[in-house]
Amino acid sequence: MDRWGILELEPTSDARAIKRAYARQLKQTRPDEQPEAFQRLHEAYKQALAHAARQSSAQQPCAAPLGEQNTTPETLASWTLTLSDTTTTGSDTVQTETQQAEDILAPLLQRCEALMAEHHGARQPQYWNFLLQQPLFLDDDCHRRFARRLFDLIIAHEAAILGGDTRRTPMSPAVLFSLDNLFFWSSLEADAFRGHDRVMLESLFSRIDDAQQTQPFAGVRGGKKRIAHQPLVSHPSEFALANPLLRGLAMVVDVVMLGLVLKSLFNISWVDTHFSHLRPQGDDMLLLIPIYLLFAALCELSPLRAAPAPWLFGLRVMTRTFKPVTLRHVLRRAAFLLCLPLMLYLNQWALGLNTLVLLVMFINLFLQGDLLQDRFSGTRIINWPETRNRQRERRG
Repeated sequence: MDRWGILELEPTSDARAIKRAYARQLKQTRPDEQPEAFQRLHEAYKQALAHAARQSSAQQPCAAPLGEQNTTPETLASWTLTLSDTTTTGSDTVQTETQQAEDILAPLLQRCEALMAEHHGARQPQYWNFLLQQPLFLDDDCHRRFARRLFDLIIAHEAAILGGDTRRTPMSPAVLFSLDNLFFWSSLEADAFRGHDRVMLESLFSRIDDAQQTQPFAGVRGGKKRIAHQPLVSHPSEFALANPLLRGLAMVVDVVMLGLVLKSLFNISWVDTHFSHLRPQGDDMLLLIPIYLLFAALCELSPLRAAPAPWLFGLRVMTRTFKPVTLRHVLRRAAFLLCLPLMLYLNQWALGLNTLVLLVMFINLFLQGDLLQDRFSGTRIINWPETRNRQRERRG
């Protein structure tokens, strides 16, 4: 069967008619169900377009000299009408073809999205081998369109992880490298990724670089990267949240140490003589907590990123996106923590506030290290030694 028979179209030089016939046949010849038939259809489509291009160039009339052109009002009006009709038809055809291409790619994209959600799909590249056997990608436009849509899905997947979705698994360097070999993201101009978060892009491309360095002939892949990569960016999955019990123990140690320091100061005769009226006694010991919170806030703003005892225990205070905290973060954090002893102090007037304090502590038991005070202040407490171990494992 010749190309016109495969397309079920009479021989023509109309490229739009050929594309419409190709789109009609695609509905009946699914590339995932009939790969050989699709390949024949695709070859017929390419040959028909080439035939149309040759016919159009052969039939193109020479332009008449300027002085011989018919420029009567009637002729000019007919030109205007013809141009308007052609433009409208072309626009409708482009929209129809775009929608048809999206419909064809949709099942494949859904399969990829479902695979990303599985742990094995995000970690092991062999589960993506089905993309290597897709005759659909013989069409350059389909290949480019699918590459762009798949990259958007990966960005959304990684953004969900950054947002705290613990059910998802980060895409491994091996999977990203395998997909990049097929869709050539790393060889695209930077403008192709406009609108995506820069940090997220650097995280993805640094993982591709990680995998590329382990490939024996990665250096001869060809194509120069156009994106200026920064040093390897840490992925959110590398950061380990601190154990709540360890956090509580560190705070108790700090408060006790602060009390011992104050007691030692008042044991100095000169201090006791001049400032004995400031010695905390009984309920005044609760004043140690706001003093400690102020001191801890200053320490968290410093390069230490933690008060002394938490720092010794390997804890660090960071933002939700794992950046150094700002004054706004530490003030909101201190305000939340200050409310708890304040409610206990006010409870002596039988306001029942101790129940609220117990409720906060009870809820925190089920938040897996991301406690209420962390959520309120936009911070996270990181177990730094465990985080460093994860980073070393990932980077070899």
